[in-house]
Amino acid sequence: MATGLSPDLVQLIVMYMVAEAGVASLLLALPPALLTASFAALQTLFRALFAGDFVDELFADDFVDATRSRSMHLSTLVLPETFDIYDKPILLAAFQAASCLYASLTTDTSSRVPWDLPPHVAIELPRRIAQARHVFSRLAPWHTRISLLSVEVSSVHCHWTRSDLEKLATLLPTLPRLRSLHLSCEGPYAFEMGLVLTALFTLRSLTHLSLTTNVWSEAISRVFAEWLTTAPVSSLRLRGRFPMQSQVQIVVRAIRSYRTLRAPSPVRAIRSCRTLRSLALDDTALVRAFVAAPLPAHLCELELGIDRPTAVDEPVDKISNAVALHLHLEALGVRLGLYSRPLDILPLVQCLPTLRRLRRLDLTNLELRPMARDALWTVLPRLTELRLEKSHLGDDGVAEIAAVLPACYRLRRLSLIRQGISDVGALILARSLPLCPSLADVDLTDNVIANDGAMAFWPLLPRLTMLSLRRNRIGNDAAMALSEVLRITAHMRSLDLSENNVGLPALRAIFTALRDDSFRASVINVSVTSSDYDVARSFALSCLRDPYRVGITRLR
Repeated sequence: MATGLSPDLVQLIVMYMVAEAGVASLLLALPPALLTASFAALQTLFRALFAGDFVDELFADDFVDATRSRSMHLSTLVLPETFDIYDKPILLAAFQAASCLYASLTTDTSSRVPWDLPPHVAIELPRRIAQARHVFSRLAPWHTRISLLSVEVSSVHCHWTRSDLEKLATLLPTLPRLRSLHLSCEGPYAFEMGLVLTALFTLRSLTHLSLTTNVWSEAISRVFAEWLTTAPVSSLRLRGRFPMQSQVQIVVRAIRSYRTLRAPSPVRAIRSCRTLRSLALDDTALVRAFVAAPLPAHLCELELGIDRPTAVDEPVDKISNAVALHLHLEALGVRLGLYSRPLDILPLVQCLPTLRRLRRLDLTNLELRPMARDALWTVLPRLTELRLEKSHLGDDGVAEIAAVLPACYRLRRLSLIRQGISDVGALILARSLPLCPSLADVDLTDNVIANDGAMAFWPLLPRLTMLSLRRNRIGNDAAMALSEVLRITAHMRSLDLSENNVGLPALRAIFTALRDDSFRASVINVSVTSSDYDVARSFALSCLRDPYRVGITRLR
């Protein structure tokens, strides 16, 4: 069959494939004569990845979206952080030759790109940068290429001065390809931070913004509103409490007195943005103001945080009324503050069946009572992702989910965090997972699962890509059994067993299993006592070609 292929046809096939595993299988099966130089380099990288020479994935999470858009380039090449690329000239040459296939390159620091990139390749810096000098050193060489940036501005630890903020305000408009920005901008320098925000809202190329700030004003609101109407903003996240307390208090007083009030200017600006598809609000007053009217028709993803709800005004009722009328919603997240009084979310859950396009649901710190659970399970078969945190499900609630899983052929991701799940619930869930063919990502963090429950998941590892059993009660017996399963596990991205009391004998067995080239997991996270930490690290260094294949932390 390969004899009928040409290098050009191979390239066309790869560009339209939707999974890293499929691309790897194709390239590794083809002879070098059918590959261009860039695809031969990519073949070399896959071989090195599977041999354990480095751990990071070659493709970013948005690989599927990029290929579906019929792009002539693959999405993102991730430059590994776990080895010194200068010490491996073969891999360095392979990364350089393969980079022309990609639209962007992701790295922890732009200074670690030791070759000239093709003109079309953008640079992504997703790791949060907290010190001013590091921000400026990363922007200097690649300011015309930066497409993703994450910056934390804080003067608390003297990492930022007034002059640093003024310099940042000057530099932001010089980033012509910046598409995504995560900015935390808090501190006492209100005037200078206002300059940063004003400069931020002049960026016409920005499409994704996550903003945390303690500075706001009417002048900033006007610039913000103009930016939302002129820039192609598709995703906006306003994290934390809204800093313009005067507007917040006016909204709260109006709600309590049942008076009609025009929404505060940030809410009006958000509503006027016709390109916005994803919105997250963490301030309760802004949430109330936003859901007081029907949701904008173009909005597809909504994430709302609620803190300190009052007895007079029930925000869940308002959210339910707004959501029930919005038939285009594809993703919904509602989070209650940890120290807030319990809410009755039955009205919210009962409106979910009307959302025919809903695919992702996230409910955090919201108790699911029996009637609410029954209503929720009716929409589970249409979801691709379900995340429930501290919903008080227990083993009985997990059994109810397990009964529905055979009908959930779309479900890819299931997170049941802080639910009080024991071995009983884990065994029930593990027996049902094979009946859910698409499920590949399971998160059971912060439950009470012990050895028997954990071992029930080990036979499922070869078909999973991610499994988190962090902060449970897993011990040596389950970890020893895991070491045998790792030898037949491939294409797993993450296995998290951290904050479980796993002893040194079990860790040694796991490390020994990781030497087998058939294991292709990115990282396994484990925890040991402080007295065993140095011994575990030394054994990993001596046993593994790439010790970063295991993340070792100390038990708290």
